[in-house]
Amino acid sequence: MSIRRNSGGLKRRPASREPYKRIHMVFEGRITEPEYIDSFIRSRKEKVAVPGIIVRGAGEPKSIITKCVEIRDDLLRDSKLVSIGRTDDIWAIFDVDEHEHLIDAIHLAKENNFFCAISNPCIEVWGFMHKQKLDRPLSRHEAQKGLKDILPRYHHKKNPRFDWQWCSDKIHNAVRNAVAGRAAREAENSKFPHDIPSTNFDRLLSEFDPEIRVISGEKTWSEW
Repeated sequence: MSIRRNSGGLKRRPASREPYKRIHMVFEGRITEPEYIDSFIRSRKEKVAVPGIIVRGAGEPKSIITKCVEIRDDLLRDSKLVSIGRTDDIWAIFDVDEHEHLIDAIHLAKENNFFCAISNPCIEVWGFMHKQKLDRPLSRHEAQKGLKDILPRYHHKKNPRFDWQWCSDKIHNAVRNAVAGRAAREAENSKFPHDIPSTNFDRLLSEFDPEIRVISGEKTWSEW
């Protein structure tokens, strides 16, 4: 007896899953942070989120947050969503440096539920964290000059890239050092924007890596 397979009626439905969360990112810089994030995302074996809209060289912090607002409004208009958060997050990535209107930018980001990855005084602090803790106060220029002696081929003006091959196996060390640095600044009662040196760049990485999220902790505004 031959068995005829049912060619109609009941059909196997494709497995359904929630779409990956999209992380939209607006960067102050054009090279250092965007290229690092791109290399980091490409290196992850497990995909838990995907990059969305990427804006490089957006300027000073308040301009960055204004651009975040524009992205949010465009997303809401195009998708007919009521709010951003379940399937999309928007991040602003910038340095404390010597920017004006910094606190205004932070307040505007909070009001709009955007997240900020902030390095104080600059992203070079994150570069240091791959190799060592950094507890002494230092200026932007001191951080840039010092990192040149640690990170292969790095030069703030000639080559402002963090060598990924050197960084890649030191990520967890950098995250732990960044977490320890924030705890140390809190113990010193050093409040933003005077919490030098510090960075929460690891919070952004944790969006794309569950293991880093465990070390880094949940994204939060408590640092500010």
